[in-house]
Amino acid sequence: MPVACAIVPALAHDYPDHPECPQRFAHLGGLRTLPIAEDLTWIEPRPATQAELTRIHTPAMVAGVREAARQGPGIIDFAPTYVAHGSFEAAVEAAGATIECARAVLSGAATTAFAIVRPPGHHAEPGHAMGFCLFNNLALAVQDVLAHGIQRVMIVDFDAHHGNGTQSAFLDEPRVAYLSTHQHGIYPGGGYEHEAPQARGR
Repeated sequence: MPVACAIVPALAHDYPDHPECPQRFAHLGGLRTLPIAEDLTWIEPRPATQAELTRIHTPAMVAGVREAARQGPGIIDFAPTYVAHGSFEAAVEAAGATIECARAVLSGAATTAFAIVRPPGHHAEPGHAMGFCLFNNLALAVQDVLAHGIQRVMIVDFDAHHGNGTQSAFLDEPRVAYLSTHQHGIYPGGGYEHEAPQARGR
């Protein structure tokens, strides 16, 4: 079976001199034109729906990101996390593409899938954006597969930073085990074992 891939470069999600920028995708070297692309099944991104977004995020949070982007560009938290006029559309497309990658595996259309999307997601909490992240793409995809009947999911988050938003999303969800490897003492400052005693044994 094929490997599926979705790309959302989010060119309109940009802010002057910010490290989380469209130029990050330049390092891919035109992935869709490389020989490896012939062996991939390409998933066309689509926007996540309001119903999908609010499986993880509060309606007020979703509305707040939409309004901040409408008024943008601007900084919305100290990380600094930013929005621009196209950021809401970019964020819902990144979320939708990630959901579609999970569905491709769930349906058997692909053995594995990779969502190369921005804005990123693992710092976005259910109630607020943070850490360059607007919506929690992976958490939304996991919640979608749970809604489709999957009973056990393991998330392995390998990043220098703790995925606090993903942890928060599933802290009280017994069907999800969250494992994060991250550097001690850097942003966002959490990720200690004692923060999630109810997750022991998952």
